[in-house]
Amino acid sequence: MPAESVLKKFKNIECCDAVLAVEVEPESKPGEQRGGRLAWPKTLSERVKALSAALATVKEPVTAAEMAKRFARAKAGDVGEILETLCAVGKARRAKADGTFLP
Repeated sequence: MPAESVLKKFKNIECCDAVLAVEVEPESKPGEQRGGRLAWPKTLSERVKALSAALATVKEPVTAAEMAKRFARAKAGDVGEILETLCAVGKARRAKADGTFLP
């Protein structure tokens, strides 16, 4: 049925008692689990806090890519920049192996 015919067919409807149910995934707050991974916050300041907290839990050196996997939708490049920043301000340190970090 062409789209125009469908529109004409429904134009004359005055009232409808139909209910549309849509399943929507609630927006996660920073630090909440989402599909087994932590939610990646929207703001930079929240990302820094979340990454700092996650890094504090590691016992072995980790790469930016490994840390990014802990968060839903996080990109390794973004995580790497934040880890470098945390090192610059003394909140993290570089491990012996290239590209690895410790709390």
